[in-house]
Amino acid sequence: MTFFIQASNPEGAPQVGASEDDLREAIEDVFESETEDAILNWNGVSVAISYKYDLSVMIDDLMNALITMRSASVGELVVEWPSNTFQATWQLAWNEQKCVCAATWNSVSGGVERLLSETGAVHISRDDFLAEWKAPLERVVSVLRRAGYSPGGLPRLGELEQLLTQLAKPGRLYRR
Repeated sequence: MTFFIQASNPEGAPQVGASEDDLREAIEDVFESETEDAILNWNGVSVAISYKYDLSVMIDDLMNALITMRSASVGELVVEWPSNTFQATWQLAWNEQKCVCAATWNSVSGGVERLLSETGAVHISRDDFLAEWKAPLERVVSVLRRAGYSPGGLPRLGELEQLLTQLAKPGRLYRR
């Protein structure tokens, strides 16, 4: 069974004036609506994750989940992904070595909820699960920085940058 994320190369808007003070709103502002999506591979089924419309809505829950998983060597967490094109509930359970992620898929881009449900839970090392989020989150930071955002005006950006330094290795598609 597999889990990996292709970050792609999404286009961001040119400088937008860095006017938002909320990370979610800033991400939605800086990403173009018609650009490349991140592609999540869940046990062989691909799902598009829009930077503008999905990742922006997911960012707070995603950061909280990753921070929790990094700080607790053993734990369980339920994450409700609220985007209408990536609407799912993930039940995460992990220890220092492994992570199991079971999901209930409600609505995803491409209408592949049934296929995703049929593949079952993802079983992956905890470190590899965390690493898969590094490249897409680096894309977010890069586009926000290019648009003129800084941690001074967008406080959670600093928290996101700190989290990225703690994700020691990149996801499997980005290792050399």
